[in-house]
Amino acid sequence: MNYPALEISSEQWLRDEGTILPGHDPVNILVVDDLPEKLLAYEVILQELGQNVVKVRSGEEALRVVLRQEFAVILLDVNMPGMDGFETASLIRKRKKSAHTPIIFLTAFTDEIRMAQGYASGAVDYLPTPVVPEILQAKVKVFIELSQMRSKAALQAEERAMRTAAEESARRSDFLVRASGILARSPNQEEILSVIAKIPVPYLADVSMLWFNKKEPHHSQMEQAWITPEKEVCSAPVPSSFAAFSELEKAIQKVLTTNQFQLLSHIPMPVISSPGRVSCAEGEVLSSTQGVVLILPLTLRAETSGVLILTRRSARAKYEPGEISLASDLASRISIALENTTLMEKIRDADQRKDEFLAMLAHELRNPLAPIHNALHIMKLTKDADIRRQSEETIERQLKHMVHLVDDLTDISRITQGKIELRKEKMQFKDAFDHAVETAQPLITQRGHTLTIALPDEAVWLEADPARISQIFSNLLNNAAKYTDNGGHIKVKAQLDAGWLVISISDDGIGIATHMLPRIFDMFSQVDSSLERTQGGLGIGLTLVKSLVEMHGGTINAHSDGLKKGSEFTICLPVVSALEKESAENTDKATHEELPSSLRMLVVDDNEASAKTIGWMMELLGQEVRTAYNGRDAIEIARTYHPQVILLDIGLPGMNGYEVCKAMHSDPSLKNSVFIAQTGWGQSEHRQRSKEAGFDHHLVKPIDLKVLEELLSKITQTNP
Repeated sequence: MNYPALEISSEQWLRDEGTILPGHDPVNILVVDDLPEKLLAYEVILQELGQNVVKVRSGEEALRVVLRQEFAVILLDVNMPGMDGFETASLIRKRKKSAHTPIIFLTAFTDEIRMAQGYASGAVDYLPTPVVPEILQAKVKVFIELSQMRSKAALQAEERAMRTAAEESARRSDFLVRASGILARSPNQEEILSVIAKIPVPYLADVSMLWFNKKEPHHSQMEQAWITPEKEVCSAPVPSSFAAFSELEKAIQKVLTTNQFQLLSHIPMPVISSPGRVSCAEGEVLSSTQGVVLILPLTLRAETSGVLILTRRSARAKYEPGEISLASDLASRISIALENTTLMEKIRDADQRKDEFLAMLAHELRNPLAPIHNALHIMKLTKDADIRRQSEETIERQLKHMVHLVDDLTDISRITQGKIELRKEKMQFKDAFDHAVETAQPLITQRGHTLTIALPDEAVWLEADPARISQIFSNLLNNAAKYTDNGGHIKVKAQLDAGWLVISISDDGIGIATHMLPRIFDMFSQVDSSLERTQGGLGIGLTLVKSLVEMHGGTINAHSDGLKKGSEFTICLPVVSALEKESAENTDKATHEELPSSLRMLVVDDNEASAKTIGWMMELLGQEVRTAYNGRDAIEIARTYHPQVILLDIGLPGMNGYEVCKAMHSDPSLKNSVFIAQTGWGQSEHRQRSKEAGFDHHLVKPIDLKVLEELLSKITQTNP
């Protein structure tokens, strides 16, 4: 049987059903809000109605204009300084001429208590902010029409119409309050989806259906609710045979595509007569004389993710403009509730991952602290030189591990804030990779792995940050070592391919589960977070690696055939052109280092242990060193000692490092001194601030001895 369909789009309804009566002078619309930007937004939305919009910014000002003019409707903000919306509405109601002027409250808070307070103050409706322009226009149009009708009708008829409109508006608001309460009590998206279909029955529909995310099977849900002869609202899942109703499905697809509601008549509508089956029996499916279907979009994350279908089965049934507006308001609230629960679920998930991360961080920091603590006690108790040497190596190894953890935390923080900087230069890939192998080798050796490396015979040049390239591959090699059982195999293969260097690092370790592959580069993602695997790490290494690779214009991919089948990471990095390569090779040949001759150094740090140990290291390297533990002592020593290099802590008590640096620069005897900042802060803004204070160099604690040696070597070459 064919059912001819009558379709009315959102735009048609707004144009035809909500048309302002012709032949009338523009009416006045009063908008009251203390924020000028909101007033401007409301004016832009309402100007399409062709009426006179009056804007005021306070309750007091609203009362003044109400004394002078009559208004078709008043849009009143609830939360205003001084006289709030409730008090303003009450005073407006006390004046005879404005006693029945429709007042719509604009508010972000729509709890039942505040709504009841609003209705007691004389409101006819609530509109949650931020407003949906179409809904605001539709609501205002209703009262514009009522105002135009009043000019034609007797005062008594007008008052009756206004009273009726107010009562109906109150009933509709009561319905929305109930709906909002149901949505608010649903703690997650799954529970909201299970109750949505019941909300419109029977006030807005005889039969209601939810169709949500049909394109995503793992999220799709179809529910139907109806009113029984005993006036009980029932619901049940809609079976797959719903797809047989092709005409209705086409209308739904149109709503999903256009994000505009559809009003249809004379089309079949499936009705569940008992859970588990769809019945098309006479009286249960809309015939050409059996009513209308209203399909409304549900928007989630700026996409139309589902629809709410309302059906009235009576032959005389229809949806009035105000009811369509109410149904649209309901759909909007449902969309907001779904959005809120989605965000809350993400927040809960992020909070859980944060807690797991903090627990793992505490675990990872305690791991190296234990052997350091034990090694220190051993060194106090033993005189055996070999045992002391092994204890020293243990301390050094564990300290490097802790520094690596802190560096990763700092780097990932800077990356997420977009503050990390690359110090690119033309460099040989092999140099950075060799350093990465050197960094990862202790763990590889400790676990008895076999490392096989195959690099191109020719020199490969990159335009890159050497430290970051080394960091990328040391992280990947460490991961391979961590997640491969003792005695495993790690293979590195690099080759040139059309202007790209393609490097693969594979292992025969625990592998990656298929469901984890899409998330492997996510923050805090753990391949294996079990307590038994003590090398679990913080779950930020691969996130950091991916960010650094992409910052170099490259790509990284992960592959695994599954658990216990190993994994492979493939990195592609752009190589420099032949001309750039030749220039870089010539520069590399011309570069050479010279060991620094003795320099007079002043080390300033309020942490005495830090100052003394750096001083001792410098003396062992042949430098002449004095130490100071505060800014004023440092200035006094510098006046007589005339240091060539001043290694100055920023976070000093009293005078901080910036102030000390500026004070020393005012001493002519120190005009040739080189100022080096030492601090735990290494972001670009901190480097810029130290430069502005007069520092020549900026080193981050703990200071890498090799970096400091290279810096002193350059200072010696510049100032022999």
